Amino acid sequence: MAAFAKMETRVVADTDSVIRKQSVSIGVNYGSDIQFFGRTGPVKYPYASGDAIYNFKSGFFVYGSAVQVFGYTPAIDEVDLGAGYLFKYSKAFSGTFSYTRFLFTKDAPPVIISPSANDLNFKNSYRFTAIFSDAEAPS
Repeated sequence: MAAFAKMETRVVADTDSVIRKQSVSIGVNYGSDIQFFGRTGPVKYPYASGDAIYNFKSGFFVYGSAVQVFGYTPAIDEVDLGAGYLFKYSKAFSGTFSYTRFLFTKDAPPVIISPSANDLNFKNSYRFTAIFSDAEAPS
């Protein structure tokens, strides 16, 4: 009588692995009242915008957007260009570091023009089992 040992192979999912994918996103938006960093005016400014972002596998990303506020002469009132890095230490802990440059036309509506043409942003997030925490440090 021969004795055989049964051998089992199990595949265990690696829940801490971070998979990075290359991607492109393009969007078009419409709004009934534009705001810039939460600032609005007594008059409503309807607008349309287009944006695009390219994510590299390495975690770096570049993005741009263009805004048209309806009722103003220039076809484009604002252009935003930026770049950053998305880091993921684990599935629970991630963050971004990014820089954005805001470019305004000379005839852009006052509600969107800012004395600051630059934004440096650092954001960390940690996902607990039932709670999601988020800390952001914009410049």
